Amino acid sequence: MPKGISTLVLVAITLCGCGEWPRYKHVSEQTDLQPGDVDRTTLLTIEWAEGQETPDAENDIPTGEDVRSESLSQGAGVLVEGTLDGTGWLNSLVAEDILSASCAGTIGKRTAQTEGDYTADVDFIVIVDPEDDATLCGRALVDQETLGWDLALLEVDACGIPVATVTDDGGLELGIDLGGARGGWGIPVASNKSYAVLFAGYDPNDPANQVGYTVGISLVGSAPNGSAGVCPLLPEEL
Repeated sequence: MPKGISTLVLVAITLCGCGEWPRYKHVSEQTDLQPGDVDRTTLLTIEWAEGQETPDAENDIPTGEDVRSESLSQGAGVLVEGTLDGTGWLNSLVAEDILSASCAGTIGKRTAQTEGDYTADVDFIVIVDPEDDATLCGRALVDQETLGWDLALLEVDACGIPVATVTDDGGLELGIDLGGARGGWGIPVASNKSYAVLFAGYDPNDPANQVGYTVGISLVGSAPNGSAGVCPLLPEEL
């Protein structure tokens, strides 16, 4: 066949093969397909429950034999609205030990940093017990766009004492050095472990700074390869 005819045939085939793209508009048997420009975070359905800012008069995680936790199944989440009474961080400080008289023998810290600690309010949002091996999602909305804040995830024991700081794929503390009006993370977690979520502002150093926030903690399915799944937006973002 002459080259010119071959080219025409190939062009015709190409045009016919792609004439009805995008395919999701023309395959009636599959009703769950979505346009490529749809934000998948808006497609997740989460059953949100209202939580309360964990009391922390001593600015530490509540500990003890009767520590309260939230059991989360896939598709469920907890929303907490609260206020940070002051923000700041100093490298010259040393974080105090976290322990409990009713659970002797275990000592933890609220940060894995070897130097430095928060100078103002630290809120422990919730202690979570995942019911499944899945992806735990944390997301925060704050009312100050210039605020530097942390949404850290700590592994805790049965008494709520931190035994490890959860890290990301790069080995860095998860949720540290975030900032702005919104942000968050998603990470695979195990059902046989418990986790505490910490929220605090590190910048500016201002003990009088009042910061309103909403934090959502939810559990969603992980990706087929075991990596983090798609995390949802919070209700007020939709």
